[in-house]
Amino acid sequence: MSTMKRVELVATITAILASGHIVVAQAEWQRVSNEPGRFSVMVPAPLVTQAPTTDANGIVTRMFIASHAGKTYVIGYADGGIPDRQREMDDARDALLKGLSASLVSEHRFKSAQPVGETMATEFNCRSESQGTECKVRTFSHNSRLYMVGALWRTGTGSSLDTDKFLDSFRITS
Repeated sequence: MSTMKRVELVATITAILASGHIVVAQAEWQRVSNEPGRFSVMVPAPLVTQAPTTDANGIVTRMFIASHAGKTYVIGYADGGIPDRQREMDDARDALLKGLSASLVSEHRFKSAQPVGETMATEFNCRSESQGTECKVRTFSHNSRLYMVGALWRTGTGSSLDTDKFLDSFRITS
């Protein structure tokens, strides 16, 4: 994946998370599938498609958000060659932390059992003292696609149950 593509994906996610985008929404969780993105996920509010962004190299980044009860849920993906998958996920994490002015609280790497088989994944928690926010994010690398899936909330207001339900429900479908 090119540096430009990674920067575009992370910049878009950072802008959405930092905006505090809040939508009054229904409280019932629903499974939503996105065929072009080849994923499905459970969300507590309608998943809103953001306008795709294209970097200078023609790489298109697609973003989807849902907001409920002061928490913002984000799914983003971009396609491209990924010669070093772990490095790409680390670089995406670092760029997101920088964009949110956040520090890394914890991180672990794992193999995610997905319908498409085992997929490399990283999960990390972050906190921004200056923004008064916390986040929990997972990155997945599958074939030539990098996914970032995460939740952001104001410090002291987030429920780990909803965040985990969202993250655990994410599936790469093909």
